[in-house]
Amino acid sequence: MEKVNLGIVVSEFNYDITALMLQRAMEHANFLGAEVNYVFKVPGAFDMPLAIRELLKKDDVDAVATLGMVIEGETEHDKVVTSQVSRKFPSLDKTTNVIRILP
Repeated sequence: MEKVNLGIVVSEFNYDITALMLQRAMEHANFLGAEVNYVFKVPGAFDMPLAIRELLKKDDVDAVATLGMVIEGETEHDKVVTSQVSRKFPSLDKTTNVIRILP
């Protein structure tokens, strides 16, 4: 079986949480026999679509995993961030010819 080459985009916002997510993702990729070729850190979830698009342009990246944490607060900010980020994902299909899978 051919090894899968991954890129990981991780948000630095709430890094106390996302750093642990990154550690577990790296461990699990290794467990599955995948190669993590890039770890791309971005300031927050809002910056992820641009980083994903850039990673998917690389010949040595088969898939990209995204790691971020948006925490619900007293304002509507979390809903604004998550809705705007999720709106950007479909446009990645058109620019990279890669099918996206969302949980």
